[in-house]
Amino acid sequence: MTDSGNAVSTHRISVGMLALAIFLAAPPLTQAGTPQQKKSKQGTKPASQSESDSKRAALHQALPEPLTSFGAAVLGDYLYVFSGHDGDAHGEGRDLLADHFRRIKVDDPEANWEELAKHHPAQSTALVTDGKYLYRIGGLSFLNSSGEETNFNSTQFFSRYDVEEDKWTELAPLPEPRSSLDAAVLGRSIYVAGGWNLQGKSSRDAPWHEDILRFDLDHSEAGWQTMKGPGYNTRAISLAAYDGKIYLLGGIGERGISRKVSVYNPQTDSWSDGPELKADSSTAGFA
Repeated sequence: MTDSGNAVSTHRISVGMLALAIFLAAPPLTQAGTPQQKKSKQGTKPASQSESDSKRAALHQALPEPLTSFGAAVLGDYLYVFSGHDGDAHGEGRDLLADHFRRIKVDDPEANWEELAKHHPAQSTALVTDGKYLYRIGGLSFLNSSGEETNFNSTQFFSRYDVEEDKWTELAPLPEPRSSLDAAVLGRSIYVAGGWNLQGKSSRDAPWHEDILRFDLDHSEAGWQTMKGPGYNTRAISLAAYDGKIYLLGGIGERGISRKVSVYNPQTDSWSDGPELKADSSTAGFA
């Protein structure tokens, strides 16, 4: 689900870290494009064969409703899920946004979803954590209800959730409305990349955000800092922090879905290219 309501990218589990982990840890590919197999004294066998004998996936309680384009983050023993779109794939209206904020204990398959203090619902919102608090950033809302003429409303929210008090606190808003973005925490700073400012009836003329943003959590008085972006417009991305750098993966550009990987080094304020994401065809991408 993207900002415009098209079911292109699904959930926004801002576990860009998940995408990065797959990107960094995936086994090398053979010429046929399949993972190489590990060899043992008994011959060649799939690397996961013995593991699958001893490990079983545990299913948790399903979400109370079908959901796409939500924000999600893990803090402590819990997975937190913020809002999202729970209506028809092509539906556009504020009543189709999930007006919920929930969590579930990740190590207990019998755990139930817990309802938490709500915040303004939206889709394509980023949710990140610094290890103590959760931060909700941007997202798309609507000024219309379903069945009415579409009126998009990208937002400027930057809000902190206190797990102990079950309470939201408003922080310095984004410099401009932004949705279809992602965010990552590196050190004590939050980085925001990608997205656009979608307002009104159509996405056709929506301005893209070419920059990235940084917010120093230890010096909030400085507000948001603007820095140069990767050199191309993109949204519906995954953003992750790893080994002192910020990784921007995939997304949707002005010409379609992207396989690009761009790496930002805060120490030098510079970008470099990473290996493209693998795909089965020249037209496939990642969003």
